Amino acid sequence: MVGHNRRIIAASLTAGLMLANLPAQAWTPEELKRLRAGDVVVTSTSRNRGGIIGASIVVPAPPRLVYTLVADPQNTPRYSPEISAVTVIEDQGLQKRVRMRVRQFGLIDEEHEVVSTYQPYSSVTWQQVKGRFAHQDGAWKVSSFDAGTILTYHLDIDVGASLPSFFIEAFLRTTIPNLMRNVRKQFGT
Repeated sequence: MVGHNRRIIAASLTAGLMLANLPAQAWTPEELKRLRAGDVVVTSTSRNRGGIIGASIVVPAPPRLVYTLVADPQNTPRYSPEISAVTVIEDQGLQKRVRMRVRQFGLIDEEHEVVSTYQPYSSVTWQQVKGRFAHQDGAWKVSSFDAGTILTYHLDIDVGASLPSFFIEAFLRTTIPNLMRNVRKQFGT
């Protein structure tokens, strides 16, 4: 149990540092135009065996409602077709350990466990503590924008296998924008 608690503490510290290190959003006029038009704005950096991807979208709902959707692990299968089942293993209020059944690259069903840390009505960060990938952490961030919310997603992943970086980036540049559009669909158009 001591090792388990150390992993949760380490995941919490890492997730907090990861959120603190996210770049501040400074939208260019072109990005703002695209966001207001309903596009998903994506940035990515490839590296051997993985990369970092960020995506933002405008959601026609107040930040509190958008946060409530993405902060509840049980909602994940509603907007992420890669997730087929979710179980909260441990709930410590602002931190949860969650097990998910995930379809990797549309081919392999596997279980992953993450520790999620919550900043109410602002952000959710997570770090994989068990699963196939060598490293995976990410974050949802919500903030007011015009009459709705700007929802930003961040993922830093190392798949742990030698796959061509263009394959991983192409997969993420397709999957992540679809994820963002699926979240927006939960609130209408």
